[in-house]
Amino acid sequence: MRAFSNSGDRNEFDPVVIRTDYSNEQAWQFIKATLTENAEIGSTTWIVDDPVWLGAGADEVLAAVSADESFKYDLPIFFLADFTAMQAKPHALLAITTATRGDFADRKEYLQATAFGRQFRIVPHVVHSVHGNLNIASMDFEEFAAAAHRDREGIYRCCCRSF
Repeated sequence: MRAFSNSGDRNEFDPVVIRTDYSNEQAWQFIKATLTENAEIGSTTWIVDDPVWLGAGADEVLAAVSADESFKYDLPIFFLADFTAMQAKPHALLAITTATRGDFADRKEYLQATAFGRQFRIVPHVVHSVHGNLNIASMDFEEFAAAAHRDREGIYRCCCRSF
């Protein structure tokens, strides 16, 4: 199984972005620049740019995140820079919740939380806002997933409460 190196160096308020595709360097540079420009005060982006993750899918990365003790309590979501993000504009990352059935009191609560799935696409400029809102529990994953679901392209684009 693939594993993260230096994950203990990550600040709890830093979103995690994992590059799993190397087909478009220009898109990757755009994504990184956008993440840097839109970082919240006191946070950066913990970027995993290691070819060991080439071709890794959401489930494989989720398993590695779940197995890493440094992510245990402060990583509600992570983001993949996968093939779709690198090829299709607006270079929307894949946002994936780390919540599992065991995190909920009952099955009904879990089904409500994942009504729009366990992942959605997100434009890079709102990654920090979404991660921050989830990290402090001011909003829930399903609110963001529902907003992405309503978008004609299935992409979350705006970090605001006017859904």
